[in-house]
Amino acid sequence: WHNTLETKKGNSNGSCLCPPYANIYYADHEDTHLTKAKHPRIIEDFRLIDDKLTLWDNNKSISNTPEQDLKQFNNDMIIDSIRWTHTNLTRTVDFLDITLTIDEHNRIQFKLFEKARNEHLYIPKLSAHPPSTLKG
Repeated sequence: WHNTLETKKGNSNGSCLCPPYANIYYADHEDTHLTKAKHPRIIEDFRLIDDKLTLWDNNKSISNTPEQDLKQFNNDMIIDSIRWTHTNLTRTVDFLDITLTIDEHNRIQFKLFEKARNEHLYIPKLSAHPPSTLKG
């Protein structure tokens, strides 16, 4: 018994072309809708495919509240059927493999982040482990 998925529109799921397509598709949207000119609270913005980190200035003096601006920013992030989940404004965030924290002196501190589900079941073959640990 085999289940088969047929892609009728777009790229085949799991194709190596999916990440570059996603980057190009969303980068165009960012360049037109998520600019610092349109969202003056943005300090810096980083994205790797579907992981996005936006540094935001809550103290900037503009007409809207930070909450109103964040709501507008989240609405502007929507494109077609793509929806993003986000965390609320905070001084600590997990992004990719690091935890970033803005300390009381407004310096960014970071440390390694590991997902709770990471069971460390596999050692990458190109790791710096002795060859004896890679056999099995």
